[in-house]
Amino acid sequence: LLFMALTLAAPAILLMGALAAQQYAEGQRRFSTQLIAMTRALSLATDRQIGQGQSILQGLAVSPALAQGDLATFEKQAREAVEGREGWIVLMTHDAQLINTRIAPGRPTPYAPLSPTSWREMTTGKSNVSNLIPRRGAGPIIGVNMPVLVNGKLLVLAYMQQPAAFHALMTAQTFPQTWTASIVDRNAALVARSRDQERMLGKHASLDMRQAMARANDGVVRTHTLDGVQTLSAFSRSPTYGWTFIVGVPREELNRTVLSSLGPAIAGAALLIALGVAALALG
Repeated sequence: LLFMALTLAAPAILLMGALAAQQYAEGQRRFSTQLIAMTRALSLATDRQIGQGQSILQGLAVSPALAQGDLATFEKQAREAVEGREGWIVLMTHDAQLINTRIAPGRPTPYAPLSPTSWREMTTGKSNVSNLIPRRGAGPIIGVNMPVLVNGKLLVLAYMQQPAAFHALMTAQTFPQTWTASIVDRNAALVARSRDQERMLGKHASLDMRQAMARANDGVVRTHTLDGVQTLSAFSRSPTYGWTFIVGVPREELNRTVLSSLGPAIAGAALLIALGVAALALG
């Protein structure tokens, strides 16, 4: 009876199977679209964060005291501009910091020479935002940079921030705790991460993700997090700053969510078999 019922119901079962497969693929596409939208939202939030630093620099860059080389007056203006903020202002040459508002007035500024490549990028405007900057004996930082002329000499004015400023953007997005959101710099080094920020800071994105990023500015890839969780991850690169934003969902969670939506199709196939068996039994 069961064999005969299956034979009679086979076309319907095959149709249900095809519909279930189509629904599963559609569920995957919906998730991919949702993830891409999230990476773009994260990109916009980060652009706003960087834009705040650029606005401060633009205001300071037109200071007559800076143009005339009156650094004592300009330092007071710089300190006022960042009062109450977590970031700080640095005015630098290629081998010295002339002003650092994180240092108490009158104290010597740290020795922080720049490589010729970094200096060239910063003074030509090719690097408005730095990659993650490692520091010996201290945590890494990020700089928003602007070239300025002081008494006819080319210097760099920068608004410096710690990665924690960008990590705060992750919590504001209210991602599910099981998901992993990340911001990586142009070298694919982690600037911020929604989970294990301190442990993962500065590590590079997985090889699969780096290869996908090399092929396109955005997309979706099956990869894994740095702590080994298999994910479906979307990425989107900022056309303005070159940083990339990544959101990954555990594949196990994704499959469970998509498969749960197939319940009606599976129930329909089971009902057809049951009706077939009942009809044969009554006949």
